[in-house]
Amino acid sequence: MNILMVSSLDIWSLGKKSGAQSIYETIKGYSCVGHSILYLTDRSGKRIKSDHINLNNFTTRVFNLNIDVEKFNSRVWRSLLNKVRWFLFQWCVLYYGIRMIPKEKVDLIYAYEIYGVPAAFLLKLIFHKPIITRFQGTILKPKLKKRLNILAYMEHTLAFFLSRYAELVLMANDGTEGDQVLKYFKVPDKRIRFWFNGVNVDPRKIKPIKSIDIYEKKINIRSKKVLLTVSRLAVWKRVDRIISIMPALVDTARKKDLILIIIGDGEEREKLEKMVQSLGVSQYIIFTGALEHEKTLSILKRADLFISLYDLSNVGNPLLEAMKLGKCIVTLNNGSTGKIISNNKNGILLEYKDLDKGLSEVILELLKNKKKRNALGKGASRYADAKFINWEKRMEQEVREIEKIRRIYQ
Repeated sequence: MNILMVSSLDIWSLGKKSGAQSIYETIKGYSCVGHSILYLTDRSGKRIKSDHINLNNFTTRVFNLNIDVEKFNSRVWRSLLNKVRWFLFQWCVLYYGIRMIPKEKVDLIYAYEIYGVPAAFLLKLIFHKPIITRFQGTILKPKLKKRLNILAYMEHTLAFFLSRYAELVLMANDGTEGDQVLKYFKVPDKRIRFWFNGVNVDPRKIKPIKSIDIYEKKINIRSKKVLLTVSRLAVWKRVDRIISIMPALVDTARKKDLILIIIGDGEEREKLEKMVQSLGVSQYIIFTGALEHEKTLSILKRADLFISLYDLSNVGNPLLEAMKLGKCIVTLNNGSTGKIISNNKNGILLEYKDLDKGLSEVILELLKNKKKRNALGKGASRYADAKFINWEKRMEQEVREIEKIRRIYQ
């Protein structure tokens, strides 16, 4: 089967085996069973090559719009340019799609995330090809309370509305309650697959790291209590929450024994680094930047506490991987996080009202109580072993669904 995959996302979100694995594992899953993927994107070809995509049956077609939204500090400008980029993206995909679908004998159009959906829908109408829409989660659930947000977040709302007409809609169960958003836009239940992402973690094969090479020096973390957060450094990931309580933690704990490691990169990094300096805790916090997945897992295996305090949801792959590795987790009760983390059973689940005072108290208690940390970690790993599957099995599920659709359209 020949699949035209349309997306405006990088194959690895933070570059070269760093960040979210979702697109890479999807492409790999289809390639491994002999299906061909033609990836149509506005990301640079140079970036794609650096992302370690070296698979059979995989080719790319790149049109570079040269719109670097992130270099603008103004949110208004960023929002406006994103809409311009979205509009141009649709026309470019439509132009290239009309030329490529007959030439490449495309059987199916796969719209990966919101940018890909409108143009994929138009190509469906022109060529009568089935389309699949795929979402890694959504920011829309809390926005739907105000009708004006439907216009403000036009790119998102249009993608979900048009998903009514897709043959299959794949929504990641990342805690952002995307299944409820799809139902709001009246996407038929029978077409929705609401699945966890795969989790490729084998605790037996991962060795905990003893030191980190950063800033041209080696930092020994063997004897320290390690707090860890892993995410793209974006506003809604709220890494500032854990940074803000570090002065209280280092004043109470033995200073030399405590360190916070922040893995990830993004538009908020400079702001967060300035915050660390202003609080006078630079010697207790390490920004590693984006790391390859294997190194991230080694640091995660070493961590004493995994902290995830996102605004929309906390059920991303970092939290799932932390559970699989049996880490003691401190997180926030929002989205559907509470369906996975049960307070004092397989993690600590905080309410928003507890953040100002309770967060530092909870972390200090856990740092002192190794027995409780271990018990919560064991609860997390038991849940993960029972509920999560690896990417290979996750993609087997998806490929079966896609092949059913192909048989109908033959």
